[in-house]
Amino acid sequence: MEVTTVTERKMSPASLENLKMGSIANNRDKIRCNFTLLPETKKWLAASGNASERIDDMVSKWLKGELVGKGKLDEAEAKIKALKEQLGEQKSTGMVESILENWEGKVKESRGKSAGGQPSERYKYVAQLLGELKQALKE
Repeated sequence: MEVTTVTERKMSPASLENLKMGSIANNRDKIRCNFTLLPETKKWLAASGNASERIDDMVSKWLKGELVGKGKLDEAEAKIKALKEQLGEQKSTGMVESILENWEGKVKESRGKSAGGQPSERYKYVAQLLGELKQALKE
């Protein structure tokens, strides 16, 4: 007959302490679930060290409105693009108005130098063009 020796299994003090507190103490109001994940998802979740905490953190942020979906981002990008276009148009209009004011000053200067209050022959057509452009900008 063969005699085998039985070795006594030892538990670490930390494990004993965890058993005293019970499983609820460590995972308050949490539910264990099994999911099938893509390898890259598993790698991303594991990068934080604790996948459960990372998932809980993401869900918390989503519920607080700190995370947005791709649809919201696309909508925001479209609004930004439209605003940039409007700003560009306003900037262009402002530049055109500035140019018009500059030429209008030259026409006024020419009128001031003439005896009859009329612009010189050179600025006569410029004055006409300025009037037409100002009218076009108002419309």
